[in-house]
Amino acid sequence: MTTDGFEISTYYDGFLLAETDTSTLSGRTVTIQSAGNYLDMTALDFEPKNEGEQATYFFEFIPTTTITTSMAIYIKFPDVYDPRLGDDVTCQATDGLSGDISCSIEDRVVTIVNFDQYTPSSLNPIAIELSGIVNSNLNVNSNTGQFKVGTYTKGTSYFIDYESEAGVLEMQSAPGWCVLTSITSTNTYARRTATYTFTFTSFDSIPSDSLEG
Repeated sequence: MTTDGFEISTYYDGFLLAETDTSTLSGRTVTIQSAGNYLDMTALDFEPKNEGEQATYFFEFIPTTTITTSMAIYIKFPDVYDPRLGDDVTCQATDGLSGDISCSIEDRVVTIVNFDQYTPSSLNPIAIELSGIVNSNLNVNSNTGQFKVGTYTKGTSYFIDYESEAGVLEMQSAPGWCVLTSITSTNTYARRTATYTFTFTSFDSIPSDSLEG
C-alpha cells in the first residue's frame, strides 16, 4: 500500500515561509508492506544466567515461509544489552540450517546469512547458538524485555516472517568469588598423561550431586 503525499510547511511569526510542492508525489509517499507471516518461536534460553557474564544464547524457531539463499535471519536483542552485545560474538546453526553460516552485529541486531535453502518443518526447526554475548545487568523484579526474530530478503526493508514477542529472559545476580589457591600435576612432561589437582575455596556452599550441584 502506498500512502498519499506527505506535506510539510514552515512558519515564522505567523507567516508561511515554505511549503511542499504538491504538483508532484516524488519523494512524498511511503510504501507500507503487509505484516510478516507467523514465525513460531519454540525455544529461547541462555547459559550461564548471571548478570555481566559472557554467555551462549539458544534460539529455536520454525518460519512459515521457505528460507532461500537470498534471505537473512534477524535477531534483535532488547535495549538492556550493550549495542555491541560482546567483543567476540560467534554464531552457528546446530539444527535446521546448513552452509557456511556467518553473522554480523549492529546496534543489538544479529544478522545471519550464507545458509542453504531451508524448508520449514516441525521435525527440523532452525536452532541457532550465539556465543560470546555479555549478559545484561540484573533488573530487580524485571526481565530483559522482548527479543525479536524475523526473516527478510537481503536488500529489502520489510520482514517475510516475524515474531515481535519471541520471549523474555531473567538474569541472576553475579556469582561470588571462587579463590583458587593451588594447581598441582603428577608430572610436567610434555605429551604425557597426568593428574591435575585444583584447590580452591568457594564463596558459598556447593549443592550435592543429588541436588544437581
